[in-house]
Amino acid sequence: DRYVGLKANWGTLKLGSFDSPLKTSQGNVDQFNDMNYTDLSNVMAGDNRLANSIGYESPKIADAITIKVTLQPGETTGGDDGVADAISASVAYEQGGLYLAAAVDQGGEDGVELDQDTIRVTATYTMDALQLGALVQNSEPSDGSADDVNSFLVCAAYTMGKNVLKGQFMS
Repeated sequence: DRYVGLKANWGTLKLGSFDSPLKTSQGNVDQFNDMNYTDLSNVMAGDNRLANSIGYESPKIADAITIKVTLQPGETTGGDDGVADAISASVAYEQGGLYLAAAVDQGGEDGVELDQDTIRVTATYTMDALQLGALVQNSEPSDGSADDVNSFLVCAAYTMGKNVLKGQFMS
């Protein structure tokens, strides 16, 4: 991520290139995040880092809820650029060992990085050394050129001292 930002008691405002709220909404559910062959992005749409974007992240509401919204403004010449050619947003709840998140990407014009309209719901629960998680997602090309793709992930991790046994299944 590369951005400039302003952080205050009302939240954080960022300008630059950073992970979309939909991508960050996965939390820790992807046990093999950023590994070449097992990363979530190899199977599912939505792991985007948005360039030239404007993002807002709320402070924690009631010590549990965080809201994120990122707009990718129009940058084409001669077109009818709006405030945002693409938008990504998420709401996450985190309390104790429970993490729940819902997120959406809404794509826009040609040349915008969000070329998929995606809805994602994520849940993880950590109890002592065991973590269980699930992610369900629906995606379709923003231009409607292909059918919906439904995807899911289930995972588990068990910590034993300095070692962690991990497993996940994606489809």
